[in-house]
Amino acid sequence: MPGMSSATTADAMDVKRRDAVVVAAARRGDVAAFEALVERHVDRGYRIASILLGASEAEAAIVDASLAAWRHLPRLRDGSEFGSWFDCILVSACKMRARGSDKARLPVSLGDRRQPQRPAAGGVDLEEALARLDQAFDRLDLTDRAVLVLHEVAGQTLTQIACAVHEPVGVVRVRLAESVAILIGALEAEP
Repeated sequence: MPGMSSATTADAMDVKRRDAVVVAAARRGDVAAFEALVERHVDRGYRIASILLGASEAEAAIVDASLAAWRHLPRLRDGSEFGSWFDCILVSACKMRARGSDKARLPVSLGDRRQPQRPAAGGVDLEEALARLDQAFDRLDLTDRAVLVLHEVAGQTLTQIACAVHEPVGVVRVRLAESVAILIGALEAEP
């Protein structure tokens, strides 16, 4: 995995091996095994759902995704890929919750996860920069947000993201590049 240390890669491989074992138990009807499996991935899932929908809807999206994952567990081909498969189901759950409501354009603050303490190098006010990033992020549609979040927060490959958003890899690559360009443009714009 590019950009990952050998220790991080080994940890990721260990999680995948453990997931494969627990998925096998869950497929045999072991509800506790499935709950443990979801628990292992719920923190990342909550971060993804919170960014896509906002904190008020994140928990409900996690519940929706967990129920769908339980129902569709027999369809998972490779138990070691449960984490990215669950993310795919979660993105679909987020899209379902956003359909027909204003949630698809819900303003979500990126600054909630950072506490600017001082001006950045070059005299840029971090609070102002985060506000501009928030505004730019708000302009992205839910799929663009999902592509960006799955890549930057979940560390998924373009192929995994393509599965999650049900689009070809080439389209995902373009969506990611355009989303990053929008965010960079917001930072470079004069206040």
